[in-house]
Amino acid sequence: MKQILCTSIRLAFLLVALAIGASTAIGAPGDLFVSETNSNTIYKFAPDGTRSTFGTELNWPNGLAFDSAGNLYEGDQESGSINKFAPDGTRSTFGSALVGPQGLAFDSAGNLFVAAYNSGVIYKFTPDGTRSTFASSLQYSPSWLAFDSGGNLFVSAGNIYKYTPDGVQSTFATGVSPVGLAFDSAGNLFQADFDSSTINKFAPDGTRSTFATGLNRPFCLAIQPAPTISYTAQIQQPINADGTSIFNVRRGVVPVKFILTQGGVATCDLPPATIVVTRTAGGTTGQIDESVYTGSADTGSNFRINSCQYIYNLSASALGPGTYRVDIKIDNQVVGSAVFALR
Repeated sequence: MKQILCTSIRLAFLLVALAIGASTAIGAPGDLFVSETNSNTIYKFAPDGTRSTFGTELNWPNGLAFDSAGNLYEGDQESGSINKFAPDGTRSTFGSALVGPQGLAFDSAGNLFVAAYNSGVIYKFTPDGTRSTFASSLQYSPSWLAFDSGGNLFVSAGNIYKYTPDGVQSTFATGVSPVGLAFDSAGNLFQADFDSSTINKFAPDGTRSTFATGLNRPFCLAIQPAPTISYTAQIQQPINADGTSIFNVRRGVVPVKFILTQGGVATCDLPPATIVVTRTAGGTTGQIDESVYTGSADTGSNFRINSCQYIYNLSASALGPGTYRVDIKIDNQVVGSAVFALR
């Protein structure tokens, strides 16, 4: 029996009930790629909807996935091959002699995992094409694959199974008829349930809830990631941006002020942030303080918001003589730093 699998990346928050017979993936520039099983063709759609033919003469093309270099991989279900298409459309055979390859997924190390629907096997291909068997003897045919942020592989195969990076299997969920799987940024797993026509949501601890109902046999899921926002925190006086600021420990309080810019434009829409204070010279060096700003209601005595600024009030006398660095972090990324000395 042929089962149609569609693979979508960055297409919609929850994309359900895609036309059966087409698999999709999004290229780096935002082009949409669709594998059409009836015509054995991969089509490319530009963002404005312009269609062109990207690959032809395939044999029941199914799952699609991109690697980090922008190469498109396609599971050719009837021929048992994995085809690799360079960005210019040049085609080569990446893997062969598989039985019914369908779901494709890359891990963070660039290894390609393939669900071979007709053989109950999940294969792992290293970036150079070396193949090994990652899991076998699945009772029901594996179809959909999805990785969580910890590198665990989740598989739709009658039940939902979880595999650790070293291949240890456990049963994550039973009593479902899973097809599409997708993770959101918080680590929740969404699952399309073909028989009950619902979307289930599983918290990271496995707690299950019904996310959506009233659908007509949903099949494909994709999670749209949060937009990448580039922030820069710019230090304000009295700290000098060049790190030449020197204060007396008897000053009392040294206010460290940051103005946040987004795309070079100052913004008052200030997201949660963390400020870390590290002694870099004089006395015992290393991190000595960390404070978190979580929202506009957060008006702590040492870290607060005022007039579209983050303000961190450092007690100079408590710190003592030495050189200090203050980092402001958003989403665990340092977006700005201030350096000053106390004497």
